[in-house]
Amino acid sequence: MNIKFHYLNVGHGDTTVVELPDGKTMVIDLNRSREFDDDTAKELAESLNISTENYNVNKSQILNSIQAAYDIVLDDPVEYLLDLFPTKEIYRYIQTHPDIDHMAGFKTLVDNFIIYCFWDTDHKNIVKTDFLNDGDKADWEKYLEFRKNSKICFYRSTNTISNKDNPYPYNLYVFHPTQEALDVGDTDKNPQPNLFSYLILIEYNGFKTVLGGDVPSEYWKDLWDWLNKNAKAKELFKNISVLKASHHGRESGRCGWQEGNVFKRDFLDWMNPDFVVVSVGKKPKTDSTNWYRQRSDGSYRNVLTTRWWGTIWLSYENTDDVFDRKAVTLATRYDRKDDSSIKENLNTPTKKTNYSFSIGAKLSTIKNGDYNERYKSNGRFLPKNMWLKFFITNSNIPEPYSIVWRVLNTGQEARDAHQERGNLEPDVASKSKIEHTQYRGTHYVEAFAIKDNYCVARDRFYVNIR
Repeated sequence: MNIKFHYLNVGHGDTTVVELPDGKTMVIDLNRSREFDDDTAKELAESLNISTENYNVNKSQILNSIQAAYDIVLDDPVEYLLDLFPTKEIYRYIQTHPDIDHMAGFKTLVDNFIIYCFWDTDHKNIVKTDFLNDGDKADWEKYLEFRKNSKICFYRSTNTISNKDNPYPYNLYVFHPTQEALDVGDTDKNPQPNLFSYLILIEYNGFKTVLGGDVPSEYWKDLWDWLNKNAKAKELFKNISVLKASHHGRESGRCGWQEGNVFKRDFLDWMNPDFVVVSVGKKPKTDSTNWYRQRSDGSYRNVLTTRWWGTIWLSYENTDDVFDRKAVTLATRYDRKDDSSIKENLNTPTKKTNYSFSIGAKLSTIKNGDYNERYKSNGRFLPKNMWLKFFITNSNIPEPYSIVWRVLNTGQEARDAHQERGNLEPDVASKSKIEHTQYRGTHYVEAFAIKDNYCVARDRFYVNIR
């Protein structure tokens, strides 16, 4: 059994999908705006050194400049779920708090999926009227209708959420909100939904993930004070694997607090996460990724933002009770670390075009056998000693053009065998490539289309091996 977290790149907002060890699916929040809001556009422009002077007047030109410079595709979470889970069943959906950027697309989700457990907060006074479009209004109305008869509400507790009839093979804890936080934030005159956002911890065989929702710093301090009076609960937060930073990595959501001239890091140092995931980020004016990156011993941890790495996958497969860091695998849709080396090794400039293609794959038990069974990118975990045939499909690139391949293996087994690979390989089999499943982890195959001495399109295909 394994647990796998999908941190989707949805632009402004949040969506996390969890494949649970019992084979069920959990979704936390939703945003399918599929376009950048003005704040995000301005942040991106600043990061890309694009002027935002007279933004309202020059908006179209600024957005075109961003599109030309920013090549990371947004994922539509509903389409993503439909592709990955054709049974159209979601066991648990968690609405961390009632903000539109955490529920955009809710109507479409409910229309397409059966949701068995719907977590909501017990607010009674939150009213929305300032919708950006009719879709947001429809989502809000569907949410209000759905929560009337379906919502389940939880508050801070040391107890794991349980199913007496069929115990979960994982532990799920709620550490925020408290009733007091709900009372402060749930007002009609000055509503502050972030104050009563869910903060949850999921543990599976020692692999611990903390999902911070939009919880603000003052309530991280409140939780820290409470944990110092509850030793058993505090131990759960020690040396976690993944922290999903609160409030999109903004300063306002840091798990720290101001005392005099010092911003305290006690909670972050106690959790000491191996990875910090930031949904959206990096926000130039309010960003805290560098604060999260630094460890107490002066070293640095991995901080990954969906804005620059695209959708992020973190999985853990280990049936032993003792945590094994080697069983953690990380994959990202875009590998920012080696873009420059790719361009250098290709010795081919990239040209922005409307050309595109997809990588397809089929399975076989023997190398020279029949490849009949289709395998989707980032699909189910495959056993070792299978064979995969990758091929180019859905191409709109006119011939002639050539393909260059690249395979990158991740995980400790590949590293121990010195088989991470990563080199560019010319196509020798008419735009297809055969590979063997040998090392546990989430690996990927990339293809680059070369036409008229330019790289005109590329695609990436993920393979999970247990």
